[in-house]
Amino acid sequence: MGGSNDTEFLLGFCEVRAIVSVPDIRIFRNFMEDRRISMDAYSSSLYESIAVDSGGCGNASLFRPTIPRLLKRVIGTTKLGMRFHRYVLYPLLVMNKGANVNHISEHGYTHLIPFLRGKTVVTVMDLIPLLAWRGEIEGMSYPNRPRLLEYSLGFLKKADKVITISYATKRDLIRSVNIPDSKIVVIYPGLDHDLFRVLNRDRDILAAFLGIKPRFQRYLLITGREPYKNHVVALKALARLQSLYPERYGLLHIGPGYPELEQEKRGLGVSHLVEELGVIKRELLPVVYNFVDFLLFPSVYEGFGWPPIEAMACGTAVVASKSGALEEVVGDLDTTVKPHDVDGIVNMVTKLDSNPEFHQEQIHRGLKIAKRYSWDRAARETCRVYAKLLEGGCPHG
Repeated sequence: MGGSNDTEFLLGFCEVRAIVSVPDIRIFRNFMEDRRISMDAYSSSLYESIAVDSGGCGNASLFRPTIPRLLKRVIGTTKLGMRFHRYVLYPLLVMNKGANVNHISEHGYTHLIPFLRGKTVVTVMDLIPLLAWRGEIEGMSYPNRPRLLEYSLGFLKKADKVITISYATKRDLIRSVNIPDSKIVVIYPGLDHDLFRVLNRDRDILAAFLGIKPRFQRYLLITGREPYKNHVVALKALARLQSLYPERYGLLHIGPGYPELEQEKRGLGVSHLVEELGVIKRELLPVVYNFVDFLLFPSVYEGFGWPPIEAMACGTAVVASKSGALEEVVGDLDTTVKPHDVDGIVNMVTKLDSNPEFHQEQIHRGLKIAKRYSWDRAARETCRVYAKLLEGGCPHG
């Protein structure tokens, strides 16, 4: 056998090897003590989909770093302690743990690359702290230079491939970190559709699960506590709705409370309209989404934006801002507004509330959008990235 026949045979062999029997892949997740729920869900869900042979990845494992009891006791898991564990302990833990392909599932751990043998893939969620510090996100500032993030991102050019979860983040990487376009692959994350779904339960039953008593005809929802979530605008919209329709609208907040939020609630006179649920278990999120009528998501920037997708999958109408990745994630909705447009949010909520046909149309669109985000698809696309890296000396083209 010779010439073109040899090439065809080798290409066929590589294709079979890449698709059917990709060997030795390891996904590195973050410390559980970091309490980064979205990142935990990403690494665990991606691995679980790959492990059931979605796309034929073959031999894959998930590396879960653990902090020894002595270090927990001596150093602790405070913010300062976690910096030690992230930048000193984790590199020690991964020595001799490298695989043929090593997938670092959060960009904050990119500094692990020098300690891993084999090819490396890094998933980058967003660059919000860096962009905010540089003054590149409207209405948002970052008090301190994110030097540790810059340190980790400094190793990103050594990665063989970079996965981003949106084209917005890809553009940021090219512009702000000088990562070549050819190195970046956009793969949208999936959604657990068994968890996030329409529950078809009575509101009183859902409220009982949440430990609250319904007091209003309609409920709004805000999530998180990060400054870029733009909760002030949501509270201003709530105050405006209260002036137009007294005692009709209440608001739930998922996430830790914080002084600025309390101050704004008091200043706007809406404290009695807001119910603080605090940090809740992930399993309760669908209950919240099914209980409320509308999710308000006026974020000034997002690398992706899971809450709108989760809410839409639960049949909840979403009013979201046109910013960052949200335009590509929820762009098919007719209920998007500019991040600081209080009147726009109020008008959208009242239109959804007063126009049942429009409301149902947006719910239907949201359900269709949410179905696009599947972990099976994300796993298949990620497996193709692994396969190309594992081809080694195989011909390309």
